[in-house]
Amino acid sequence: MMPNPRIAIVWQSATPWVALRDDIATLEGQPTVHVFVDPVGEIERLRRLRPQVLLFGHDAPDAEHAGMLRMLRAALGDCGLVLATGAERTGDLQALAQRADARLLDLPASRAAVATAIGQAMQSPVRDGAQALLGLTRGLCDEVNNPLLAALGQLRLLAIELEGDSGKLGKLRAAEASLRRIEITVARARQVQRASELRALVLQVDLGVLVNELVPCARCPSAMIRGDRELLTLALRDLDHVARDLAGVGEPPRYGLDHTASEIVLRIALRAAKVADWQLPRTFEPYYLGRLLRGTSHGLALFAVQQIVAAHGGQAQAVRQNDGIAFELTFPAGERG
Repeated sequence: MMPNPRIAIVWQSATPWVALRDDIATLEGQPTVHVFVDPVGEIERLRRLRPQVLLFGHDAPDAEHAGMLRMLRAALGDCGLVLATGAERTGDLQALAQRADARLLDLPASRAAVATAIGQAMQSPVRDGAQALLGLTRGLCDEVNNPLLAALGQLRLLAIELEGDSGKLGKLRAAEASLRRIEITVARARQVQRASELRALVLQVDLGVLVNELVPCARCPSAMIRGDRELLTLALRDLDHVARDLAGVGEPPRYGLDHTASEIVLRIALRAAKVADWQLPRTFEPYYLGRLLRGTSHGLALFAVQQIVAAHGGQAQAVRQNDGIAFELTFPAGERG
């Protein structure tokens, strides 16, 4: 254990924390320990502490806590996470711990068990900026999704009651449309999450056929890659939507597909005055303000595209052309059909 590590205990449990704090303080490396009861209200104090490990104690943690834990970890930077709860509950919490990338600690815990959990948490891999953003995005999705679905359900019931009142029903439909946009954003964030967890690319997917199914006017040739057909469909559909929105009422995007022995390049070219001032290397950053696409969720859509392509061993980029720009998706070539 590194010298004088900073340990934050966030305690929302009926189990006394004093003995646990004292055990941690006597571990090798002489950790400094700080106790918090309200992680949201005290988030600035937590951030100033910059703990190496966050120990979260709760008597009955459930799936609802996954979002909060992810957001806390993202807000605190590279911070290991320990989830402490009653021993009778830990068997049911493996999935939650996996989602939050946490180590489980049975309470009451021996000094040796505390040392092991904290040591393992401190060995969590350091995450880069994209991974930290992904952790925050996952947390936000978990926090938003359940109340979002509940609100949509209530709006459906209210719409039945307002049947015949066109004025009030119109306002309700406008509110529902706004919630649907949030739902789309959550769905895109989940695409990014799935892409980050993609491990084995074992299935052959014909990229050309897939593009032609989504955009019949594309007429791309056959090109096989290894990948996840569902994720690729989502990425291509999102990118086509962004390209058409940028093109506006002008000439629609033009599709092309080049195939070599080692790689496949899918190119979506468009004339778009809206992108004249873009810093193209930043195109796929999630919230690059230079896009000026206010009122859209294109920032997250483009980030999702980039992450899905990267999960397939490829690269997404934007290049400037004489009459506009082109999105280029490059994939390793699979077996020829």
